[in-house]
Amino acid sequence: MTSSVAHLKAKIDWDDLNADKSYIKTDRYGGSKLANALFFFELDRRLRAAKSPVTAIGVHPGVASTSLGRHMGLSRS
Repeated sequence: MTSSVAHLKAKIDWDDLNADKSYIKTDRYGGSKLANALFFFELDRRLRAAKSPVTAIGVHPGVASTSLGRHMGLSRS
């Protein structure tokens, strides 16, 4: 699962999951990465409990030149 260090200061707005009331792109990005982290930690816990040989992991990919970066001010290209 791809996450990001953006999850470290993030919060999930459980009362506005669809961002109908408020949308700040950096807050929503961080919240989505926190949700990814919660998912892979819980998935890994369940896999271990089931004695599965599969391991769930999360990664921070670093900075990559993607179209997402140009929308977030991360890239000049």
